[in-house]
Amino acid sequence: MKILAIDPSGAFNEGKGQTGYVVTINSKIISFGSIKAWEYVSRADYWKAIADLITNNKPHVMVIEQYRIYGSQAATHINSEMETSKLLGYLEMKALENKIPVEFQMAVSVKTRFNDKILTHLGYIRRDNRGAYYLDAQHVPNHTVDALRHALFYDMKRRKKELKDAKEKKL
Repeated sequence: MKILAIDPSGAFNEGKGQTGYVVTINSKIISFGSIKAWEYVSRADYWKAIADLITNNKPHVMVIEQYRIYGSQAATHINSEMETSKLLGYLEMKALENKIPVEFQMAVSVKTRFNDKILTHLGYIRRDNRGAYYLDAQHVPNHTVDALRHALFYDMKRRKKELKDAKEKKL
């Protein structure tokens, strides 16, 4: 199963964020990277570059980090344009237009199950003495590693469900 996992940052006007992504097939990394808002002239161009991941990769499913404002962060969002929330809606519609299911996952779940220690043990990432992340010896931002966590978590849930369904079918 081909999974496109995205850790989005819709921030263009409010901070020039970057979106990390990973494409996996059966938990094997096929491609990865990040799309940086500061490399685009407009928010529309930045968001289109992210949406192009869908058409360029043709995944079986898209997994996107869910965006929530927690009480501890509420004050920092006063007068915000909520760009990331808008981006999530845009990406969901692009996936639906391409008949690709979308799964939203909470960051806390994936970071707990696939923390840095586990990802290092499994051979997915390496960290240097300054804490920088590396995938395939290439330096990557946190958002790309978080996208990897989402892909692996989704694939783990999917496989568990398949095993459960197969056991129930035998009974």
